[in-house]
Amino acid sequence: MDDDRMTEPGRGGDPDAEEAVPGMRWYGVKCIFQFSIPAEAPGHTIYEERVTIWSAPSFDEAIEKAEAEAREYAGEDGQYLGYCVAFEMSDDPSAEGAEVYSLMREDPRKPEEYLDRFYDTGWERARMQS
Repeated sequence: MDDDRMTEPGRGGDPDAEEAVPGMRWYGVKCIFQFSIPAEAPGHTIYEERVTIWSAPSFDEAIEKAEAEAREYAGEDGQYLGYCVAFEMSDDPSAEGAEVYSLMREDPRKPEEYLDRFYDTGWERARMQS
């Protein structure tokens, strides 16, 4: 598929066929939320990192779409914190194993320290497999 095009299902004579939409790209956008629902530990707040995918002609438009949806998603119990970051996907989002988001960070910590600092703090509400 041409890098400047995404596909849109259901166009044309064949309902399962895909037709290219010129100028559109796929983006994974991560938004951060805070929720007012009670946390398990006293004095703690629940935060969520949420990645959604969007088709758009640019990073800016993908972010605009994601932020509009983020404000709606937060609802009455949450707040979109105004932080998002977008990732232009190179994979077809409908393909198994497609990369929908990636963030690379430089850090001096050793792997275990890095994971403890950013991902495995002990307060995550996620299913993890060791």
